[in-house]
Amino acid sequence: MFSWYHVKGYRNRLVLICVILFAVMLAGCGNASEEELSPIVQIAAGEITGSGVVYKNNEENMIIVTAAHVLQSAKDSVEVIFEDGSVVESSSYVISNSSDVAFIRVEADKQYSSVSIDKEAFDTLTGDEKLIMQGSNSAGDVEQISGTLIYPWIFSEDFNQYMMLIRGEILPGMSGGAVFDEAGWFIGILCGTNEEVREVAAVPLSIIMAEYELVRE
Repeated sequence: MFSWYHVKGYRNRLVLICVILFAVMLAGCGNASEEELSPIVQIAAGEITGSGVVYKNNEENMIIVTAAHVLQSAKDSVEVIFEDGSVVESSSYVISNSSDVAFIRVEADKQYSSVSIDKEAFDTLTGDEKLIMQGSNSAGDVEQISGTLIYPWIFSEDFNQYMMLIRGEILPGMSGGAVFDEAGWFIGILCGTNEEVREVAAVPLSIIMAEYELVRE
């Protein structure tokens, strides 16, 4: 049978444990609110809605990369919709003349994740690798679809440029979204799908990097 001393000590310890747990919960909530959000965004440009990827992120602004055809009906500005529902309007964008790539510069008051890039991981792709394709569907939800790499680099007459070819399908609205390898490295952006043969075309990372060097200034 517990003496009063033992009961009191038990109750004190119980109160202390509760205080500690409460503090941990508060700390956890704080970390959750500060977590970086997904790099996959939705883009509304004129009559077209597509996807985009946070390519670069610094204290001043973010660079969103997307497929050029997503912005083909854009006028004075485009809207970028983030995972948390935040909408940022931007009139600062550039569309490549030689590739299905475009970049949008936006300012945001939150910290959003940018994709992780390892050029060597892209350069060592050979084919048959498992890939993940992510983009925003027509309802604004982020879709994640598995695919298998067919060619990391092949000329596409449909796009009149070199593309990455993937076995799989994507949904309407996912154009401009991201392609990742199994390790999570960003390796390209989605551009189109051929449903008859279940193949997806994507702009390879090397072209995206080269195009960005041309416009970064």
